[in-house]
Amino acid sequence: MSKNIDSQEYKQIVNDVLAYTDSVCQKYGIIYYLAYGSLLGAVRHKGFIPWDDDVDIIMDRNNFERFIECMRLENHEYYRLMWLTEQKEYDLPLPK
Repeated sequence: MSKNIDSQEYKQIVNDVLAYTDSVCQKYGIIYYLAYGSLLGAVRHKGFIPWDDDVDIIMDRNNFERFIECMRLENHEYYRLMWLTEQKEYDLPLPK
């Protein structure tokens, strides 16, 4: 059963995903940065850019590889890393 959500609910979910990602990175000492519209929104709007609806984070290859391993260890009830090495059916060039 799916539920329709409004823009504010969606942004709260995205913020929750970012908070979880941050907690994993903090726990394992993984360095990441906000980037692109997310960084601009955080600085200029103290949140989302009004027309943006995602979070952009970047990290170097070593931190990314560690992040993949840590996400496997965490095995969260709701959150999964979508990436070529994690799901055979996922074929996009960027992880989610």
